[in-house]
Amino acid sequence: MASAQAVNGDPALEEGMTALVDARLVLAPRNGTPLRFTLMETIREFACEELAAADDAGVAVRRHAGYFVTLAESRPAGLAQELDNLRAALRWAISEQEPDAALRLCGALWLFWSDNGHLAEGLGWARSALALPGADGAATSARIAALTGAATMAINLSAFDEAAQACERLVAVARRGGAPARVVVALATRGLLGREGDAAAATPPPPRGRRPPPPLPLAGWTMAGDRSASLCLTKWESSSANSW
Repeated sequence: MASAQAVNGDPALEEGMTALVDARLVLAPRNGTPLRFTLMETIREFACEELAAADDAGVAVRRHAGYFVTLAESRPAGLAQELDNLRAALRWAISEQEPDAALRLCGALWLFWSDNGHLAEGLGWARSALALPGADGAATSARIAALTGAATMAINLSAFDEAAQACERLVAVARRGGAPARVVVALATRGLLGREGDAAAATPPPPRGRRPPPPLPLAGWTMAGDRSASLCLTKWESSSANSW
């Protein structure tokens, strides 16, 4: 109900939703989990057509995207339940060329993609967001988060050339941003690329007919990156001037 209220903005929404549930036009199963409204596919398609024809359709879609940008950044438990909404928000932000929203979503969701086996999808969203017109002028924090995600996902997919490009952009943006913690994250990510790239280059191909080893688990290289970041931060704090 909270998300529906945020998108609709009508204080009488709850009463209207109750009427729709009573008429079986909206489904609200109660199985011990928080209440979630769903629609049968035919009704959903009709509702989407009606929304597209409405004068205020753009306002509603923008509210929807804004709500899910904020939700993604809060990283609540059970975010996987909102996967369709998150994808819809990403599609809108990219199709409407809204770089701030797209980059914020990508920066907030890359760990979710990684933890849930959607690395290729997450990297695809980040790639599209970073290529949007105006992306280079978006908020520094959003660009750094999206570039960190893009670089890290590319590393774990062994797309080292793409990861290198993302890392160089990440370091440049972080240095211009001026915040020491951002520089630390950028340098640690680039260091992680160097380590994983060197390890991949030194690993001989598997014998014919044998599967290659699985990629390094996310937690393993995340912790290694955190250690590198700690060393960088210690170095920065002990220096009287930031020469990076």
